[in-house]
Amino acid sequence: MDVVLLDLRPLSVEVDAFLICHGTSLRHVKALCEAAREKLKKIGDSVFLTEGLEEGNWVLMDCGDFLVHIFNEKSREFYRLEDLWSHASVIKPMAPSA
Repeated sequence: MDVVLLDLRPLSVEVDAFLICHGTSLRHVKALCEAAREKLKKIGDSVFLTEGLEEGNWVLMDCGDFLVHIFNEKSREFYRLEDLWSHASVIKPMAPSA
């Protein structure tokens, strides 16, 4: 599963970043959404709005400064947000601290 984090700060005044990923089934998409919600809560961030969870094709989680996009495989390939925002820089993940 590819996870992409795009830096939108130079391109948008409304959002700083997009996190884009996909699941392989409706259950997987819902599990990814729940895992993201739990991780965000653990680090002190909030999810203000979640859209599309029932259908599971494209779940959008509004976290204020950033948006989480969780697709099913077919929808991710169709919408290709990484290509649409190809002028955004990819943020490299930090190595875990020991």
